[in-house]
Amino acid sequence: MKMQPVAAYFLLACLTLFSFSCSDSEVSDGLSLINFTHLDTLVRPVVLEDGRPVRYVHFRADYPDYRLARPEKDGDGTVEDAARAVLAYLRWHELGRDSTHFDHITGLVRFLLAMQHKDGSWHNSVFLNAEKKRVLRRGEAAFGYPAAKALWALGRSAAFLRGRYPDLADEVDAAFARVQPRLQAIQKSYPDYTIIDEMHFPTWLINKHSADASSELLLGLSAYCSATGKIAAWREVMDRLATGILAMQQSDQQRFAHGMFFSYLHYWHGWSNAQAHALVETSALLGRPELLAAAEKEVRYFYPWLLERGFADRMDWLRAKKYPSEIIYFPQRAEHIRPVVLASLAVYRETGEETFARLAGQAARWLRGKNLAHELMYDVKTGRAKSYIKARNTANPHSTAAATAESLLLLMEVVSSPVALRAYQSP
Repeated sequence: MKMQPVAAYFLLACLTLFSFSCSDSEVSDGLSLINFTHLDTLVRPVVLEDGRPVRYVHFRADYPDYRLARPEKDGDGTVEDAARAVLAYLRWHELGRDSTHFDHITGLVRFLLAMQHKDGSWHNSVFLNAEKKRVLRRGEAAFGYPAAKALWALGRSAAFLRGRYPDLADEVDAAFARVQPRLQAIQKSYPDYTIIDEMHFPTWLINKHSADASSELLLGLSAYCSATGKIAAWREVMDRLATGILAMQQSDQQRFAHGMFFSYLHYWHGWSNAQAHALVETSALLGRPELLAAAEKEVRYFYPWLLERGFADRMDWLRAKKYPSEIIYFPQRAEHIRPVVLASLAVYRETGEETFARLAGQAARWLRGKNLAHELMYDVKTGRAKSYIKARNTANPHSTAAATAESLLLLMEVVSSPVALRAYQSP
C-alpha cells in the first residue's frame, strides 16, 4: 500500500527524532566514563609571594597509595599542568555537566596569570616552602611550551570568564596584550626560511622553528579571538603562524610520512603536536580553506599509519625515511593521543565524514589498553591515568597531572560524538 505524503513525513520525523534520542542517550552514557576525582585531589590552594590566593596542580601522585610525590627539579607544579587542567574543567563545564569546579577554574587561571612575566614570557615551575603554603620561587621565564599552553588555556577561558568574572576577563585581555609585541618581534624574520635537504622550514615560529608549540599558541589565539571578536588586532600574527605551520607539512601523502606535520625542522614527535587541530580551528576564522585541507590530509593519511603501529614517540624524518628501524616508539603518553583525537574530531565536524570520528574513537582506545603495553592507561573508577608507556608490555604506574588531564580532555571529546564513542567502545 502506498503511504500518503503526510504519513510519510510523519514517519520520517519520528525516525529522525528517534535517531537523535539514541545519540543523546549514547553521549549521556559515555559521560559516565569521565571521572575528575583524581584531578581534583591534585588541584591545591597556595598563596603567592604577594599574598594572592591561587590554585596550582601538583605534578604527580605515586603508586601504590597515590600520595602526592615529593618535588623534583621541575618543582611541585607547572604552568603546563595548570593549563591542561583549565582546558579539561572548561570542557566539562561546556558539556553541561559541571558547575562545581568554578573555583578550580578561576584559581588556576589566576595562577597562570601570576606566572606571566611583565615582558610577556612565562615562568613554568613553582616550588613551595616547607609548610606547603606559599610559593618560594619560580622557574626561569621564557617564551616556549609553557607560554603556548598557558595562552591556549587563557584563550579558552575568555568566553567563560566574560560575564561571570569580568575583572578576571580583563586580566586575561592584559595578558594577551603583553604577548603581542613579543610575537611581532618573533615574526620579524617572516618570510625567511631555513633550507635543509631542499626542504624549506619557516623561521618565524616559537623558538624559530617550533611548529608544535606554535600550534597550541594558535589554538589559544583562535579561541580568544572567537570569544572577544578581536580578530582584526591578531589577524596578521595568526596568518603568519598558520602559514608557518602549513609550511611544516611533508605534503606528499603517497610517500613516507604521508602528510605529516613536522614538529621542529625535519623532526617529528607525537606529544602536543597539534598542528592539524590548530589549522582546522583557524581556517574559518581567517577565511583560509587551504588550512582545513592540509589538516585533513594529515588526519586522513598519517594518523592511520600511526594507529597501525600502535603510535610512536619521535623520529628524525631524514633518517627514518631511509632507516625505519630508527623510529623511536617509547615513551608514549596521553599527550601523544590527544592531538590525534582532537584533530580527527575537528575535521569530522567540518566535513561530516564519519571516517574521521571513528578514527578518533579508535585512537582513544589507547586509554583502554589497546596499546603496546597492553595495559589500561585510564581508570574510570578512580579517574587516575598512568603517566606513560615506557616499553612494550610495560607502563609506568604513577599517575601524573599531565596524563590525567590529557586523558580526560581527549575522552570528553570522544564521548561527545556518538560515532567516535561507538568506535572507542568497540572490541
